[in-house]
Amino acid sequence: MKHTKRDIIILGATASLETGGGKPLPSRLLVLPWGSRNTRKGLVVCNAATAAQLPVNQTANKRETVFLDFQHSTVEGSPFYKGEPQAVAASGTLNVVEGEGVYLENINWTKEGTDYAPGGHYPDISPAVITDEAGNVVLFHSVALVRQGEIDGLTLFSASLDITLGDEDSTSSNPSNPSTNQPSKTKSIMNATELLKKILKLDPSASDADVEAAAADLIKANEEAAAEANKATGTDDDVKALSADVKALSAAVTAIQSGNEDAQRQAIVDRATRDGKAIPLTAEQLKTIPVTTLSALVTGLPVTVQLDQRTPAKVTELSAGFQVTSSEGDNIRKNLGISKELHEKHNPKPTA
Repeated sequence: MKHTKRDIIILGATASLETGGGKPLPSRLLVLPWGSRNTRKGLVVCNAATAAQLPVNQTANKRETVFLDFQHSTVEGSPFYKGEPQAVAASGTLNVVEGEGVYLENINWTKEGTDYAPGGHYPDISPAVITDEAGNVVLFHSVALVRQGEIDGLTLFSASLDITLGDEDSTSSNPSNPSTNQPSKTKSIMNATELLKKILKLDPSASDADVEAAAADLIKANEEAAAEANKATGTDDDVKALSADVKALSAAVTAIQSGNEDAQRQAIVDRATRDGKAIPLTAEQLKTIPVTTLSALVTGLPVTVQLDQRTPAKVTELSAGFQVTSSEGDNIRKNLGISKELHEKHNPKPTA
């Protein structure tokens, strides 16, 4: 950034204000088309250098809000300048659209604007701008509604500003070939700032301090909301502890169910043995077949063992396909609430 003194250049009519047929006053106006134009001050250009430098310079010179006056009455040195206060037609913010030009947007019309802008009283639009040494438009003083477009390039030598400009070396281009310049990263930064202002619901003219304060308030509000949510739903440690309890309970239920199923299978096998029925399944098949299916299978089996052969020894032989280990038997007995003495009484160990 550097401080300098530059003349304000009044450009001829760059657009027309169309309000005929009862049309409402616009909220957006093209005030400087993209490209170059010949003026009495040489080429004046709206190009990539404008896109990169204009947002920076408007902010640096506290001119984020740009006024739309009548006949350049707010430009000191203009024949229509009569000192302050001066009535203006509207105010707005600038936005550079590559390939199209500079727009005055978010226009707020004053009472004077709504009284005199319609009806063709001031049909032409004329910007008052400042250029860099290469002729690129890098700052707007104001925009005017005029009855007749001023002479292009008219310089009001008494109308100059002490301003702050960005680095021209990185943004200036040959005015005769404005398309060769590309926007700098500064434009992206300014666009991000403008977007942040919209997110925080701030006025486009809000300062950096306003943006920082609003962002801090938003962060604080989010932190307080998160704290309240934790109080209502519990902390992460509470959730983890509850999850561990649920897993442990689920494992216990599964173990009990497995023990009960083993006991039910053994009871079905015992019944088949007593009835003289041989179950045509291997030990592994017996362990996996559902209890209800096994019961239905045994019910439908024919009697194949003679009554006089249904001895404890024979029972052991027929049920060899389903062996239960000592530890498994103890678990089953305990889950069923049967004492060890009662179990051994009714389940004597087989003899050799």
